[in-house]
Amino acid sequence: MNVNSKVAIIGSKTQLGKSLIKILKQNKFKNVQLFNSDNNKILPFLKKNSPQYVFLNEGISGGITFNQKYPVELMMSNLNTALEILPYAYKFKVKKLIYFSSSCIYPKNNTGFSNPSEIMNDALEPTNMHYAIAKIAGMTLCDAYNKQFKTNFITAIPANYFGPGDDFNNSSHVIPNLISKMHKAKLYNKKNVIIWGSGKPIRDFIYVDDLASASLFVMRKYNSKKPINISYGQSYSIREIAYMIKKIVGFNGKLIFNKNKPDGMPIKVLDNTIIKNLGWKYNIDIKKSLNKTYNWYKALNSK
Repeated sequence: MNVNSKVAIIGSKTQLGKSLIKILKQNKFKNVQLFNSDNNKILPFLKKNSPQYVFLNEGISGGITFNQKYPVELMMSNLNTALEILPYAYKFKVKKLIYFSSSCIYPKNNTGFSNPSEIMNDALEPTNMHYAIAKIAGMTLCDAYNKQFKTNFITAIPANYFGPGDDFNNSSHVIPNLISKMHKAKLYNKKNVIIWGSGKPIRDFIYVDDLASASLFVMRKYNSKKPINISYGQSYSIREIAYMIKKIVGFNGKLIFNKNKPDGMPIKVLDNTIIKNLGWKYNIDIKKSLNKTYNWYKALNSK
């Protein structure tokens, strides 16, 4: 892979897709092709462009609320992504493809750093089971193509990512949801913010630009067919993250954790040994990345 290679981002309008565009531009790639599924068909795109390298990040996602409310849409969107695109990637002889899965595919009761060898070893977290099964299916289809047709389809499993371009509504993931809630509470002088769950679950977070740079690193350096985690390898409780955001936002009220709402997986932290040993390092720590995310959110909402 070099700067003249034909590189396609499938899911170019997603948060990660936009960061991948930026990272590829910074690395001087000259032939980057963009695709999103809005009123577009993958067959004519691949037929016309014949990309050599593909980042596949289509399919919708959301937080616990969204997962509980729209399990059909989540499952269908992510199943269709794999079923529609992987066969054509094989047909048009893509040299290497990265399929982005999710840390939700790990068993609910993992107590340590999750490793790909543990996938499907135990029951999934019920609140995101449908989304996780669709992502497992996509990963397994990549494996099937690799075994039957000797393709080079790699599954990347990112930690919970966040940053500019995120969805900040009430169905979003935890960090953008907390930023939005606390910003609005500060704006309207509210005395407290209610947060779903106990605050005890442990999570692993990564800034979206670091995920994009790691993804390019994996495309260049990683050639095993085994799934690879992309993670800082650091863990924080939801409570810790909430209080970090409270300080950054400058919200002076009280945080109330509603224990009657679901927590999701108790622990979701990824083993990053493989990518770390390959030489990848992150660029921005959690506090700086939370600051950058909040500054982006404020600028967006001041327009």
